[in-house]
Amino acid sequence: MADLNSCLHLWIISNVVFRYIGGQQIHPQLNLSARHCTIDKPCPVQRLPVETMVEIPSLLNSYFPLTLHILYDKDNEDRLRNLTNLPRAFRGITLSAYDVGLQTLGQALESAGGTTLFLVMCSLDNAVQIFQKIKTRRLKGHSAQWLLALKDKDEADLLIPRLEGLIREGTRVNLVTEESFEKLWVFWSRVDLRGITRFHGRQFTNITAHNRNRDYLARLLMPNNHLLYSNMKGRTLKIGVNNAAPLFSIESVSVDGLNQDRYSGIDLSILKSLSAFLNFKFEIIRSIDNTWGDLQPNGTATGVIGMVLRDEINVALAHMTITKTRAMAADFTHLYYQDTITIISQAPTIMNRTFAVFSPFQSMVWGVIILSILFLGLILKVLSNLTEFCMQQESIGTLQLVTFNIFRSIINQGNQISVALWSHRCVCFAWYSFCLIFNALYSGTLIAVLAIPSYEKPVDSLTDLPRAVKHEGYTLGTSRLSMMEFLFKYATEGIYKDTWALFNHKDRDQSFVQGDLAYQLVLERDKFLYISPSLRAKTEALRYGIEKFLHRKGHFFLHVDRLRLCNRGSI
Repeated sequence: MADLNSCLHLWIISNVVFRYIGGQQIHPQLNLSARHCTIDKPCPVQRLPVETMVEIPSLLNSYFPLTLHILYDKDNEDRLRNLTNLPRAFRGITLSAYDVGLQTLGQALESAGGTTLFLVMCSLDNAVQIFQKIKTRRLKGHSAQWLLALKDKDEADLLIPRLEGLIREGTRVNLVTEESFEKLWVFWSRVDLRGITRFHGRQFTNITAHNRNRDYLARLLMPNNHLLYSNMKGRTLKIGVNNAAPLFSIESVSVDGLNQDRYSGIDLSILKSLSAFLNFKFEIIRSIDNTWGDLQPNGTATGVIGMVLRDEINVALAHMTITKTRAMAADFTHLYYQDTITIISQAPTIMNRTFAVFSPFQSMVWGVIILSILFLGLILKVLSNLTEFCMQQESIGTLQLVTFNIFRSIINQGNQISVALWSHRCVCFAWYSFCLIFNALYSGTLIAVLAIPSYEKPVDSLTDLPRAVKHEGYTLGTSRLSMMEFLFKYATEGIYKDTWALFNHKDRDQSFVQGDLAYQLVLERDKFLYISPSLRAKTEALRYGIEKFLHRKGHFFLHVDRLRLCNRGSI
């Protein structure tokens, strides 16, 4: 399981570091890194033989290197002077003093890259305070491993009961203490069948002298999680879900007068197969707000991700997609399903034909024709007045009469004015020719419009959304606190950022809706566009009636589903 697998590769590093803490030759300088602390004082004489400094790093080099972060308090400053010639296997070494606010540690946890080993050399009270504040403040560290270097076994016996209630599953906390050179006490954390972290310990002797002891210790410190969790011995895992058909469907049914949830779907089949293979039981817990959730600025979390952080569940299931903020809080398995995202709405209705007689031409064309009728009537009247004044010819009529007869010509109602002069006849001939062409085009287009139903123009892609929202009165929506919302919310440029501005942010309930009610809202609301995973959109369309929905041709953004496992991070 992903979160459990994130807790490897700790103990070999731990053993090396502790033995270097235990003592070294007198050395005039400790230079941990070029950008960190340098201590210029002599160190106490070491207890460990030279062979220890050679054999343990060679064992370490058989594993991938880690980043080392050393945290100490005032009571343990002298122990730092024993650190010299640290193994090159470490990717980097940093050093920080204990502070009450844990500001330095918090920054180190957030910026830690790869697997980081946090070596704690503090008093018992300060060590407990570290883990208490990390849990309270929910500081997260990617693949953070913890090693507490203690002075003797009595300290370990006092510290272990205080730590067991603070450590989450998925975090390896290890204790190492030396009573003498030949007695090395090692304690490692494991999760019991009730999901509670417990410490197990053993004393090792002559680690550097016996390969068998070294190999056994290595297996304890860096266990094979495939073997460790291959048989969970009937442990009960809590599974957080949402109603997200067809991957996970929740249906309320009545059994003996009581409403019960009935589960089905692809993810449920996967869960049952894993349960049989890994020998665990499971209890399904439904999210209260039926959202997948996200981290909030105030440190809280909503939806299923909030249930993970509050230790209410072990595994989150059902259409779970990785996002940047979710990855900070939990581990994900390898992807097992890929999907695209589409836009759905009500099936288009036939356009109103009340004004179908105007449909053959656009409004601009009709405007030009009206202006042409008025302008042509004015021209004929002016020509008539000129001929009447210059040539003493009879006028063809008033302006209203001439304009009305021009209009009669275009609607095939004939012409009741007579013209004798060739100048008048040329103008009328040109107009009659235009009317002939106009009537042929108008009649043919009108017949086509009336013969074939006309539907509203669809929204086939994200580029069509601005037109639909701004000019046609559509409302754009998606699932609340889902991957679709985060996709647009965290976009910094391009069409995704432009699309985010099209949602209704003044009244968020209009745009960000509960996922299992969204498809019903598509049918109930007028002009509502809903962004949805393609598979679920098709499944819900079959449920409500596929003829009632319009699925866009365009698909975008590959959508992947994974299992989200126990909390990853410091604790």
